[in-house]
Amino acid sequence: MLVRSIHGANCRLVNYVLTLLFVTACSGSGDNGSTESSLQAGDYITTGLPATVSSATINAVLNASPETLNVTAAYNVSYFKLTYKTTNPNGSLGNASGIIAIPQKSANAASPLLSLQHGTIYLDSDAPSNENLSIAISNPAQALYLTTAQAVVAASIGYVVVAPDYLGYGESSLAVHPYMHGDSLASAVTDLIVAAQHYLADNNIGHNGQVFLGGYSEGGYATLAAQQKLQQQYANSITVTASAPGAGAYYVSQTAVEFASSTQLAAPDNIAFIMKAYNTVYGLNRLNDFFPAALADFIDSAFYGDTSRSAIVTTLPANPQDLFNSAFLQDFTGEGELELKALFAQNDIYDWSPQAPTYFFHGLDDSVVPYFNMSAARDAMTDSPVTFVDCSSLPSNHSNCFLPYLRFAIDTFGTLAEGL
Repeated sequence: MLVRSIHGANCRLVNYVLTLLFVTACSGSGDNGSTESSLQAGDYITTGLPATVSSATINAVLNASPETLNVTAAYNVSYFKLTYKTTNPNGSLGNASGIIAIPQKSANAASPLLSLQHGTIYLDSDAPSNENLSIAISNPAQALYLTTAQAVVAASIGYVVVAPDYLGYGESSLAVHPYMHGDSLASAVTDLIVAAQHYLADNNIGHNGQVFLGGYSEGGYATLAAQQKLQQQYANSITVTASAPGAGAYYVSQTAVEFASSTQLAAPDNIAFIMKAYNTVYGLNRLNDFFPAALADFIDSAFYGDTSRSAIVTTLPANPQDLFNSAFLQDFTGEGELELKALFAQNDIYDWSPQAPTYFFHGLDDSVVPYFNMSAARDAMTDSPVTFVDCSSLPSNHSNCFLPYLRFAIDTFGTLAEGL
């Protein structure tokens, strides 16, 4: 998660700038030696050029951060892009990418693995493997909002960390990210975990078998979706040690109805994104049914990784009565739109039985992802080792609770992790 691909003179130029902040190293990219025809989901294809961040630099950023994480960097960290195979929503095999951050421990030292899922993004430049860590290092107050920085910090305390870009970002060929689509998010996460395990084994880097999952907002949803997939399909090879989903919309169908029935949307961009994503994934071709013509045209073009959130938010009205076509809104909030409601319900993940310790975290005042998403899981998961934690920030809204969530996840996993 440094910058986009760095080669030749670009590598030298970037390194010249970044060495003012941390030690960086360039080397050639590698591959796993497999031919394209033999690859399957979970195989890694190539590794990007690595960069190394010193523990001293990480501690300087942590000490200057306004949020205390109660951790101290113990290791230098090497991190780089990992490109791997995963399954696209149509069932075809495609490329995906993310980063892997590795603590520079002594030989034969084994580490737990942490998969870190990022929240909603709109720009491809904000995908983990495209983020510029120098921005975080030069601005400690904002550093922990970058997935790259979060991964490097977690690796510096002893985890091997992976962070998927998700489909639609990074090396994925999909034009539109399948936002809040449970199957593709789960596959992108689990296949990166498998690919990372292959890479670690191929390079004699120890992994002690522990696997932790964490993420906030869309990352919270992706975390729980991946946990469910790992439990149902990978039980013989991967055991989740613990999971901490934060502020995710696990009850997608009810969230959609609540938003459509409201008078003011805290995040109309999220609503437009999911409608565009489902319209694409499920081949609905119905944006003009959902939205007035001018808005439909804008929404159709705004989610290809090159339009900022601020540009989207300033264009979209926050009142559902203005955002949606009145006929559609009447049907959706009433007894109609059964097909669309069924598609939302297909992506509900609040009602199942996790076997691994699972620590939900949510803010009571969250209007972006309402609190009932966690309370619905609490009501449904009565026979599982599940803990529900309310964010104590005031106000406990979506943005205010992110850094407290990060501290909570690190503290919670730290009581369970071995080999840090």
